[in-house]
Amino acid sequence: MRPGTRALNLVSGVYAAWFGDWLREYGAEVIEHTVAYDEAIDAADVARLLDEHEGIELVALVHSETPSGIENPLGEIGPLAHRHGALMLADVVSALAGTDVRVDDWHVDLAVAGPQKCLAGPPGMSLITVSDRAWRAMEDNPSAPRGSFLSLLDWKHKWIDGGRVAFPYTPSVSDVNGVNAALSEVLETGGVDASVARHALAARATRAGVRGLGLELWPSRTTMRLTA
Repeated sequence: MRPGTRALNLVSGVYAAWFGDWLREYGAEVIEHTVAYDEAIDAADVARLLDEHEGIELVALVHSETPSGIENPLGEIGPLAHRHGALMLADVVSALAGTDVRVDDWHVDLAVAGPQKCLAGPPGMSLITVSDRAWRAMEDNPSAPRGSFLSLLDWKHKWIDGGRVAFPYTPSVSDVNGVNAALSEVLETGGVDASVARHALAARATRAGVRGLGLELWPSRTTMRLTA
């Protein structure tokens, strides 16, 4: 982000609303599209908004809204952003290993995940993928954070471009090992597809149990992407 960046923030829950706050804090011009928190974003609305508002440079979306259980169609929205020349920023914290996530196929330029959800790993770590387009946008941004543990450019220049031999800052070694253990467990128990299938089974069982208690599910029927 830099002052004046035009961003489209897609809001279907509290985490996406916070995205808007962060974008505005860094000076972005935010166009916000909000739906009820028991509904998912409609890709057709995103296509319309991208056509109506010229010059959008970034689209922000939360793939899976943790508090509400809403899954948004990132697989449809990412390619829309790409065709309009916008970067796609996605929070996949509670989606990774729990539902289908394909950052390359879906043109997700910056995906941020956490190991503490479906991976059952330690909290306090950020798992991030960055596309070549996103790296170029950071390199071209004079306001990009530098000299900080949180600077992606610092990590790129020292770690990736430096041959992966020295960290720019001291990481939490115990947490790195914890993430490695969580990822190893996923791979040893059938891989990502098997992990997604286990979460789908648990979701169906949970929904059936909730209905059996005579309660209503929070997400509207039209937004539930896994069959009940």
